[in-house]
Amino acid sequence: MESAAAVFEQGVDPSQIDHVLVREPAEVHAFPGGDNTGPFENMYEAQDSTQFLVAAGLLGRPLTSLATMRNFNDPEVLELAQRISSVGEEGRYATGTAVATIEVTLRDGSTIVSERDNPAAHAPSIATMSAKVRELADRTWSAERIEKVIGLIVGDPQTPITELSSALQGV
Repeated sequence: MESAAAVFEQGVDPSQIDHVLVREPAEVHAFPGGDNTGPFENMYEAQDSTQFLVAAGLLGRPLTSLATMRNFNDPEVLELAQRISSVGEEGRYATGTAVATIEVTLRDGSTIVSERDNPAAHAPSIATMSAKVRELADRTWSAERIEKVIGLIVGDPQTPITELSSALQGV
């Protein structure tokens, strides 16, 4: 995803993309639903799809946004996803990081290659995961409920799990 977003950040016009090849770890490629150009029945299928995620990144959609995933039938993303192929390659896991290479071929025949290694995304911290919970629950839960859930997750491990279950249910 980071590799695709990096191409967008370079100012590449998505309408000029002819086709894209994604070279990803074999383990990622073999994940059920990973090699799927759509259409998608729900956001979970889109989240699993290399093509959906790369297309969304190339189009500048916010990849950590639940709104992007909920818009799994976005016509621009679906159209671009049809022009994306992926291959799984052994040895692309480096020190616990899944490294993918995106090869974008433009209509004029030129190619842009992007490869981002983001080890922090594969070894999240309490702070980054708490931020993600806040982002995903924003506008769905109250700020008080979000902080209560985070506090229960990272707090005293002796706290009964029923307290977390109740907080998640909004009780």
